[in-house]
Amino acid sequence: MEENLLGNKLKLEREAKGLSLVKISDELRIPLKFLEKMERSDFSGFPGPTYERAFLRTYAKHLGLNGEEFILLYRKIKGESIATPGIDPEKDKIKDPGIIAPGKTQFFENIKGPKLGLFVGLSVILIFLVFLGLKQCGSRGSDGAQSSVSVNPPMTLTAEVLEDCWFEIKIDSEKEPRKQRLIAGHKEKWEATKIFKLVNVENKDAVKFELDGNPVDFGTINGKSVTNFSLERQGGENAK
Repeated sequence: MEENLLGNKLKLEREAKGLSLVKISDELRIPLKFLEKMERSDFSGFPGPTYERAFLRTYAKHLGLNGEEFILLYRKIKGESIATPGIDPEKDKIKDPGIIAPGKTQFFENIKGPKLGLFVGLSVILIFLVFLGLKQCGSRGSDGAQSSVSVNPPMTLTAEVLEDCWFEIKIDSEKEPRKQRLIAGHKEKWEATKIFKLVNVENKDAVKFELDGNPVDFGTINGKSVTNFSLERQGGENAK
């Protein structure tokens, strides 16, 4: 079965090279339990599909195997569609890079001749009016009038990683959190307009966070993990 084929190929290749799972786990920074699961073609318990594919591709390439071949086996196990039926790749190729879509080329064909001159003339007038408006706005600003729009620089959140840990963050209006494994010794940086939301920090003692250069204080949060902790420009840190 294809399910067993994926895991068996990984295990046989590893054993043929005389490598241990513990050593590979240290070299690739992939938790040992996930390596063991992949050799059983078992993808339950992973943080998500993105990690499943990334770990599988990395492990296969480390063993000298074709990572994309294993991604195809993975997709078959997951029941994902590998190719869309009814689509001929040759027919789907763009033969002329200058043609974006038939409708757009037809538009330019229809304005040849006198129509083209009229189109160009109207375009020039429009550009001139826009330029004149921008120039007037600039002159008003130089006379000392204050702009009613205040532009704030983006907020910056930095993380100095002391120990490996899992981390999830939402920035501004993002609906889905960004998930990543923070690696010890690395520094990370994010920017936001209004808010950062720390959806999940596996171990708050493993990371030093700073918001716009100021240390982030998690207050009286008990335990090591932090969930749904918001950081805003006004009002400081706000645990929710």
